[in-house]
Amino acid sequence: MSHNIESTCIIYRVIVVTCEEDLQMQRMMEQRHLTELESRNLIEAQMPLEVKEAKADFVIENSGHLNYTKSQVDDVLRLLNASKFHWKIRLLIGVAVGGIVGFGYVISSLFRR
Repeated sequence: MSHNIESTCIIYRVIVVTCEEDLQMQRMMEQRHLTELESRNLIEAQMPLEVKEAKADFVIENSGHLNYTKSQVDDVLRLLNASKFHWKIRLLIGVAVGGIVGFGYVISSLFRR
């Protein structure tokens, strides 16, 4: 079954982490012990980075120093936390769970009589 990211309503923000393709291949070969061909095949099987970046709300460049990547992550987290959208989701889930538990309590008390 194929899923279209645009039709998935539960996704609030998309974050894409990119790096230069040669660095991506080098990392895959070193960390996953893949051959150059295996690494290339995995990269080519994915959606092109340009398409991912175009669909993303935030893009983190991971080709440089680790501290630069961490600062980009901190910036994204700061923006996401400032949005307060996560509180709306938590409230909605809390109300839904509370309603289900309350309904279950009422039903079980009716059968105890």
